[in-house]
Amino acid sequence: MLQLLDRSYPANESSLSQKQSIYSQLLSPTEHTILRYMSYGYSLPEIATQLERNIKTIRAHKFNAMTKLGVSSDMGLLSAADILMRLSANNDDATVMRLAQ
Repeated sequence: MLQLLDRSYPANESSLSQKQSIYSQLLSPTEHTILRYMSYGYSLPEIATQLERNIKTIRAHKFNAMTKLGVSSDMGLLSAADILMRLSANNDDATVMRLAQ
């Protein structure tokens, strides 16, 4: 899916903001948060504890993110998360980094 979006827009300043908007709308805020935690090395049980959610809820959000991004492995999900994090200027990263230390 991300490759299709990349091919749809030429690489210039205005298209970058369009991509950022599209990418940020792909996932829910909770899915973004879970991907951030995963990218910092948290396991699903650790994420569930941090977010005070049931592990099954975290797994469901992870599965939904994988489906939306068209990936079928954790590695693919983390690669997509890396792209999203680079495109997204969100302050949640600072919170996760503090918790990870």
